[in-house]
Amino acid sequence: MIMKKGLESYISRGNSKLIGNLLKKYGTLNNENSTTKYRNYYNSLNNIRKKDCLVLYDKCKIIGYNNNRNFSNINVRKYSSSSNSNPDPLNVGFFEDEMKRFDERMNKEKSKHKRALFFIFSSIVGLYMYFESYNPEFFMYDILLDLCLNYVDSELCHDIFLLLGKYGLLPYDTTNDSVYATSDIKNLSFINPFGIAAGFDKNGICIDSMLKLGFSFIEIGTITPKPQKGNDKPRIFRDVENKSIINACGFNNIGCDQVTENLINFRKKQEEDKLLSKHIVGVSLGKNKDTENIVDDLKYSIYKIARYADYIAINVSSPNTPGLRDNQESSKLKNIILFVKDEINRIEERAHSSENFWANTTKKKPLVFVKLAPDLENSEKKKIAQVLLDTGVDGMIISNTTINKMNIKSFEDKKGGVSGERLKDVSTNLISDMYLYTNKQIPIIASGGIFTGEDALEKIEAGASVCQLYSCLVFNGVKSAIKIKREFNNALYQKGYYNLREAIGKKHSNGKTLKA
Repeated sequence: MIMKKGLESYISRGNSKLIGNLLKKYGTLNNENSTTKYRNYYNSLNNIRKKDCLVLYDKCKIIGYNNNRNFSNINVRKYSSSSNSNPDPLNVGFFEDEMKRFDERMNKEKSKHKRALFFIFSSIVGLYMYFESYNPEFFMYDILLDLCLNYVDSELCHDIFLLLGKYGLLPYDTTNDSVYATSDIKNLSFINPFGIAAGFDKNGICIDSMLKLGFSFIEIGTITPKPQKGNDKPRIFRDVENKSIINACGFNNIGCDQVTENLINFRKKQEEDKLLSKHIVGVSLGKNKDTENIVDDLKYSIYKIARYADYIAINVSSPNTPGLRDNQESSKLKNIILFVKDEINRIEERAHSSENFWANTTKKKPLVFVKLAPDLENSEKKKIAQVLLDTGVDGMIISNTTINKMNIKSFEDKKGGVSGERLKDVSTNLISDMYLYTNKQIPIIASGGIFTGEDALEKIEAGASVCQLYSCLVFNGVKSAIKIKREFNNALYQKGYYNLREAIGKKHSNGKTLKA
């Protein structure tokens, strides 16, 4: 028989239309002919999915079926089950068992469909994530950056980033650099005006990955002859609200020998990778904490690494190595610069006998730059400017971190040098002063508080030729280079400059110079 409850349940699941079609075809099953017809129809549908068939039983009469295919006044007359040993499809118990089996089969099919849809959806999302992961402006990087800035230790976050770069897991910039934003410092040609400041990749473990983010140059180090651990941890602290960092690292690095090996490996990659063929790599040199005379350490490092560097930066301005800033005193600084230039010249003299001795981008001897502190008094600026003119140094990097806490409350009880947005104006003022004190003759690499294209243009108008980023990378992430280049190009256009070179020192376009 058909139980009223079972039939109503089946109707409620949306099968009234199918029941109506069956009834229309076979009528009410109250005679032998219709029963025979139904049995044949049932057997033909025995292996079809539940939703495509309905089990109707003999000895039942459904009345009240109307043209709207609604069921009312359902009367069910009960008859005894067949005495046959084989299951009768018109038996009540068999009907209920069939319903359960159909339910199980449908649930399995639904589960399969869900798994298939989940697999398809996951594959689409996975492919999208994979291809977009090569884009530095992929929104997921911003989400990860926010998590790191708020919940991950500063130095641990930095180390993880370098590790990703080491294994080539960072995105890369595929855009073309503007020909109007190129710059030069003597024989160094920069395909765009943005590089990475010293201290970010101290040991040169991921030079290629960092450059492919969209930068034209990188300065590795500061390195020392012997490996040293630096000051005790924690030694790097961030202030997200002020976009500033205070660090007291103390020249932690793996030593000149190992860094040289890393730089050699990069030069080999550079020969094979056309994307890296024009990129510049500078090396920042310092002294070990227990070294009294910086000249001794500089000599060792120059002989080891100068051959592979495009420029050498003499770091005499870090606040985290005791006594290092004393070397900014004019007489000491003059001796140091002359010593470094002489050592490089001696290496070049010996190199005349061998072709392609200089294994760097320029294939020439490295230039010599000096990195200055932002905390100089005006009298010190004038003396240093005169030293730079007298020694014929190739350029200066302005500036290092400041010992001034910049009224940042979270840094009041911390030791070290402050960098970031708060350093911007101090650095710009020093660039402007040194540009004039050196009679606009010595090129400047700007560093300190550069976060936007407008910030960079301000530095260049003050006298800089190119810019270095550090804090910008920390707070803006892997999209920093792409974003700031786009902003810089727009800023050049809006201010009416034909190219970058036209903007250098434009702040002093009246021809004013300051006497050193």
